[in-house]
Amino acid sequence: MPAIIAIACTFLFGMCLTAIKYNPVYVWFSSCLLIPIFVLVSEFVIPYQGGGASFWPIALIMGGFYGAVAGGFGVLTGLLIKKIIKKNSNTRKT
Repeated sequence: MPAIIAIACTFLFGMCLTAIKYNPVYVWFSSCLLIPIFVLVSEFVIPYQGGGASFWPIALIMGGFYGAVAGGFGVLTGLLIKKIIKKNSNTRKT
């Protein structure tokens, strides 16, 4: 469940920052870092509760991929929202 919340936060982070006029490339890159940071914090800061081996390198790679995809979708959604807001504000002026 916390992983799904982290993916949703990555999407929302990318969408919100892109919609309020930040550079989409920088927003995408920074949103790609959210899930790997989450994985590293959960592996090295929160005490380990499982038994057996911890597969954090695999989680880091897969989480990075999921973070990149979710951040990319967030940035694209933010660009779409920004375009719709701009279009609506232009139609109200005329």
